[in-house]
Amino acid sequence: MSFEQLSFLYQLSQLDLEIDNIRKKAAAIDPGNKIVQQIREQQLVWNKHQSLLDTTNARIYELEAESEKINARIKQDKQSLYQSGNVSAKESENLEKNITSNEHRLGTIDDEMLELLDKKPTLETSAKTEKSKLENLKADLAKHQKEVRILQDTLKTNFDKLLQQRPSIAKNIETHLYKQYENIKRKHHDTGLAILNSDKGCSMCGMHIPEKILDSLDNNCIIQCESCSRILMKLIPNSN
Repeated sequence: MSFEQLSFLYQLSQLDLEIDNIRKKAAAIDPGNKIVQQIREQQLVWNKHQSLLDTTNARIYELEAESEKINARIKQDKQSLYQSGNVSAKESENLEKNITSNEHRLGTIDDEMLELLDKKPTLETSAKTEKSKLENLKADLAKHQKEVRILQDTLKTNFDKLLQQRPSIAKNIETHLYKQYENIKRKHHDTGLAILNSDKGCSMCGMHIPEKILDSLDNNCIIQCESCSRILMKLIPNSN
């Protein structure tokens, strides 16, 4: 294999490694799954706090409505009682019992209302805090997704530029050598070429290269790694 062919093959290999690196970066991009999970969890937390607040508000409304009705009944019973000339002793006794019972119920309602109104500010603060956390996470997701789109666009632009460079390099490589390289590259999904490193091993798989193969490399023969089958190159040619 001539030095010129080796040089073009090396250029193509380096290009393919860059292309593969972009593919790996694109595949490793996190679309925001972690933040999405955090949002789901925080949504449940906020729902719980908001539910407690909603339940409290609903109960306060119920008690206010009941209190209003009881006050109206007490007022009506007192008016009937004061008009004692128009009611019998038995009716008067029943009215007094109703008034006493309703006033006792009002006292119970007032106690529960005071307890709920005392808890309400804390519940409102908790619900507001958890909602704020949820909104912050949503904002973080939107920011992350925007950054991901920018990164994806950048990677795609670089990927397309590298792909456009391939034909101009590949056309200079002999057909049989190019086909051999491509077959190996398709097998590994990155490159069909490996460099002999300083430890006399394959730069791609790490396999130690026997001395007899090293001798063949010195004779410009096309030698493949016995482990990964990539074409071995002893020296990195100057592509300038």
